[in-house]
This record gives sequence, C-alpha cells and structure tokens, in this order.
Amino acid sequence: MVHVPALQARHPDWGISFDVDPAGAVATRRRVLDMAAADRLLVAGMHMDFPGLGRVRKEAEGYSLLPAPWRPLL
Repeated sequence: MVHVPALQARHPDWGISFDVDPAGAVATRRRVLDMAAADRLLVAGMHMDFPGLGRVRKEAEGYSLLPAPWRPLL
C-alpha cells in the first residue's frame, strides 16, 4: 500500500513507479489510512521504520505514523 511510509502517509496522493494503477493506489491508500486512523488499528509493514508496528493518526494534511512502543524481551 505504501512504499515510503514517511512521505506517503503525509501525502497519500503521492505515487511511486510500482503503483500499476496510480488512481487505484491513491484510493486504496486513502481508504486504508482512514480506516486505520478511525479504528485505531495496529498496523505493520515491511517499509515502516523500526519496530515496523504502529498506529495511524489523521492530521490536517494527510496522516502520521506513530511507532508502537518497543520493549525488548528479557
């Protein structure tokens, strides 16, 4: 859904060459980011910064990704 989370969360209309269907990719990003923010879902992704888990927050322009707290297992 996103390849560069730090940029595409803030600007979900920004695409990347891997978006085979650019309009569909934008619609999907907006729909999923809206749902994740509204339902306070825990999201995970390969391209997210460590720890690769977090929550989405709706901002005035776009969204922000809030990393989940990390506690190493001892």
